[in-house]
Amino acid sequence: MIVHACIPQPEDVAFAYESLGNISPNFTIAASFGNVHGVYKPGNVKLEPKILHNSQEYIQQKFHTPEKPVILFSTEFQVQNLQKLKKLFRMV
Repeated sequence: MIVHACIPQPEDVAFAYESLGNISPNFTIAASFGNVHGVYKPGNVKLEPKILHNSQEYIQQKFHTPEKPVILFSTEFQVQNLQKLKKLFRMV
């Protein structure tokens, strides 16, 4: 588990999933996976897409959903390497 006060844990994403699902089946969740606002200097940001993957698995197990139940989006695409970007999308 990756622990940082500014990075949501799977339980946090599951709370959003359950809360929004009570309103409508159509929603997206914005979940941080490594960036802390205000820390944008190259080398300071370490993206951890595993955070999103863990959230997907947690929600799937907790709510007995199909694989990859959450529609996720992020504004944290400071990935300059195309291979890293492709790996990120396969993971989540």
